[in-house]
Amino acid sequence: MRDLDKIIARTKNVDKVGRLIHVRQLVTADAEVPLRGAVPASAVKGTQAMLLTRAVQGAQIVGFVMTAVDLGTAANTSLRTSSVRPLAAEGIRQVGGWAAAWAGVKLGAAAGALIGIETGPGAVVSAAAGSITLGVAGYCGFDWAADFIYEN
Repeated sequence: MRDLDKIIARTKNVDKVGRLIHVRQLVTADAEVPLRGAVPASAVKGTQAMLLTRAVQGAQIVGFVMTAVDLGTAANTSLRTSSVRPLAAEGIRQVGGWAAAWAGVKLGAAAGALIGIETGPGAVVSAAAGSITLGVAGYCGFDWAADFIYEN
């Protein structure tokens, strides 16, 4: 509030002063309590949430590496057979699997919110279940479709 008062005192434009005073009134009406000093990280994200975040990031990195290896193998097969089919089929498998996993996260989170679990472990569990289920289903479905191009 002191900083806002300093800005108001330095502002020359009457219209802007009026807007700033209005903002000051809105902030005062909210009755928010500012914190003085540093806020510990645990107040924002707990230890368990950080561990879960790191585990999910690790799984994602493993997935990226596996995708790169699979695409590299398919590229080598394409070069060896002088056909684009192996690489195209693997691209379909990878794009389909990742797209389905992304859709699973979105649908899982929406399902968690729909059944009343907007935040916390319930939302994480429903999002994880949705992403795993739809990711596997999507990969299997796109793998089946890609097998018509080139069976691996």
